[in-house]
Amino acid sequence: MFKFEEFKLQMLNEFIKEYGDTLLSKDNLIIQTGTLEATISLQDAYEEYKLARDFKFISGMFKKTLEEEFVKRKFKIDYEKVYPLIKSKDFGIEEPIKFIRDDLFLNLDILYATDMGETMRFILTDDIFDYKRLKESAYKNLESTLSPLTKLDKDLEIYSLAFLNDYSPSFILLESMKKQIERKVGMDYLLAIPSSTSFLVARYHPKYIDLLKMLIDVDPDPHKISKEVYRCRNRIYEYTDKKNILKVIK
Repeated sequence: MFKFEEFKLQMLNEFIKEYGDTLLSKDNLIIQTGTLEATISLQDAYEEYKLARDFKFISGMFKKTLEEEFVKRKFKIDYEKVYPLIKSKDFGIEEPIKFIRDDLFLNLDILYATDMGETMRFILTDDIFDYKRLKESAYKNLESTLSPLTKLDKDLEIYSLAFLNDYSPSFILLESMKKQIERKVGMDYLLAIPSSTSFLVARYHPKYIDLLKMLIDVDPDPHKISKEVYRCRNRIYEYTDKKNILKVIK
């Protein structure tokens, strides 16, 4: 039989094995996973232990109950409302919660989020989801909101979207948008996605690089994504700013 102080330490060590963010707070065990937090009264647990006289049984019982509660409270994804969102690779990295993210190219990643009306709720690694279904549903939902390209100025080979929304940069993920761009400006073009509601493409030409940089600088949306102007040649992206270390990714 453990004394109470020994029991507290044994419980702490047992839960840390599965939940790294576990700590003792007086006579309580605080367990965190993702956005969820639970508290176990170790005085109550110790009373159960004194009756059972079996630490493995008691710790296992509390872990099983805790896991069942966490599963009940984890975010359930509505696959009809998920979308892919392009963000910088630095976005959310320092957050204690971890977002589901895929590599896109260069300094950009793809994250996934549920449209909850007034807000977007990013999908976390701790959420309950089927990754294949998540990705397929997100792209399908995005396709249904696709907007056509339109010229910013009749004398310039620079295009944006006829209708902008919170998913505008993500349209570059769609095969239908890639084909639309290629029909307008060919297989060698420039791309800029300065913010969450911005989308700019242009036929490749040095003068358009400078024009796109100017448009990036005056973009009013505070939710910034990237200050870069990218060049896409045969669907391979690179930086146009050679001060960056050149990294080419399909």
